[in-house]
Amino acid sequence: MDETEKIKECIREIAGRVNNVLESEIAQIMSRLGKNGYDVKSRPAGDHAVLFTINSLSLSICTHHRGGKQLKAPYVRRFLRVMSELELYE
Repeated sequence: MDETEKIKECIREIAGRVNNVLESEIAQIMSRLGKNGYDVKSRPAGDHAVLFTINSLSLSICTHHRGGKQLKAPYVRRFLRVMSELELYE
């Protein structure tokens, strides 16, 4: 299995549990995509948020709770939509 397929598998696994996803899991996938030819950038967007840019798409994720790292489902769904647009998730 090549790296892209491994990334797709991780994305599918996250899709199966949108209510229990950590910020670090999204960050790890973005990092792996950056190492595999995607143009990935990230920057803080407030106290509890991170703005990712991947190719020409933007994705903001927010934990809402200081010290908490679990994401709310709408942020995970937005991540999945972006991955779908990149043809990494169906």
